[in-house]
Amino acid sequence: MFAFTVWMTERCNMRCSYCYENDKIDRMSQSVTDIRNIINFIESRVKNAAKKEDVVVNLHGGEPLLEFDKLVYFVEGVKEKLKDYNVYFKTVTNGTLLNKEKALWLNKHINYISVSMDGGEAVHDKNRRYSNGKGTYRDIINNLLESGLNKDKLRIRMTVDANTVYHLADSISHLVDLGFQIIVPCVVYEDKGWDQAALNQLEQALMQMKWKYRNHSGIKIAMTNFEEIKMKGYCNGGIGRFDIMPNVFQFVSDIMIAVCMFGFLLYLQWDLLLIIGLILPFVYLSQTYFQRLGNKLASSFRESFGNVTGLLESMISGIMPLVFSRGEKFFYKKYKEYVTDYTRREMGMELAFAKNDGVLKFLSALISIVVLAYGGIKVISGSLTIGGFMAFHMYSSRLAVPIFEASGVLMEFQSRKVSLHKVYQFLDSPGIMKENKKKHGIQK
Repeated sequence: MFAFTVWMTERCNMRCSYCYENDKIDRMSQSVTDIRNIINFIESRVKNAAKKEDVVVNLHGGEPLLEFDKLVYFVEGVKEKLKDYNVYFKTVTNGTLLNKEKALWLNKHINYISVSMDGGEAVHDKNRRYSNGKGTYRDIINNLLESGLNKDKLRIRMTVDANTVYHLADSISHLVDLGFQIIVPCVVYEDKGWDQAALNQLEQALMQMKWKYRNHSGIKIAMTNFEEIKMKGYCNGGIGRFDIMPNVFQFVSDIMIAVCMFGFLLYLQWDLLLIIGLILPFVYLSQTYFQRLGNKLASSFRESFGNVTGLLESMISGIMPLVFSRGEKFFYKKYKEYVTDYTRREMGMELAFAKNDGVLKFLSALISIVVLAYGGIKVISGSLTIGGFMAFHMYSSRLAVPIFEASGVLMEFQSRKVSLHKVYQFLDSPGIMKENKKKHGIQK
């Protein structure tokens, strides 16, 4: 099976308190050209495979419905290219932009639709607000109930943190009463507020809901969606599974802009450009240092984060044995130990990114100061006109921006590279290799 996750946009019209994308909320979207390239890439990967396989395309964001026209163009383009294949489309939305027109199209073309809802109005609006601070609950509920969205395709994704967990049972019951049947609570593992009391509450709420709806066959409430796992299959990143984000294409665009600006500045004033060129090696050296540091810290951070999530997931999947064996105290001790280590490593990584940002801003300011000083001297001496100087200063600023943007993408690439390394490290572990050989009949 092939699985593609396509970020239609990194933009969002909400500012959720726990969102992992908050630091890049106003960034780019896929261009029409990018979308054509992605469609062609998917077609190439699927059709050139050794055997015919099903295809799953997950449409992600940001908020994908902010780019609804591009979403339509993309889905219809993929369907046209892969007429002879089973293609399943999934998307996640915050629900604020749903209307009858969009719902009609989603019902027809999207197989699985996730909408983020945290419960009743008070609980939901505590964390999920518009960028102006206004709560989103009423708009989302009205859209879900009035748009005509097919509830058989719909699942509600509930985000649960250490505060809202105390309302988890009531929140689930509230959503079921509204007619939603598939509800998936998702724990914010990064929340440092989790303690023994909150974890006990999580356990109690899940057990209470399991007992309450045990005889309702249509209602599914679980932190693990086994149908989704079955659809995704085994992890095969870079082989049959691909994540496609807009900043990859933005990186290429930044490099092209920088090259064009460099050529134009060389034509305007080569001596002023030479001064800038003397500073750029420091940019390169600083970025090389921070990329290596970021790689090292990201690897350490992800390992620590994996310890926390692995411990929580093992606890959640074995709640009853844990209770019967009286292992809560041991679990909580390990949890506190892992969270302390995770917090320390997280702070170290954030400090490294802050230092990198500070160094880039300093070098950018240094370039501006040098250009203004040397250019001003040339204007006073009469060897450069004011108009020529202003043009050079403007375009030199345009040169710096894509260089610094590209360095930011490289830092993010280091983080992705570490994640991929961890995946391969896991797959190459003796236990996993043995299981794969047994399952797929692989011989030495």
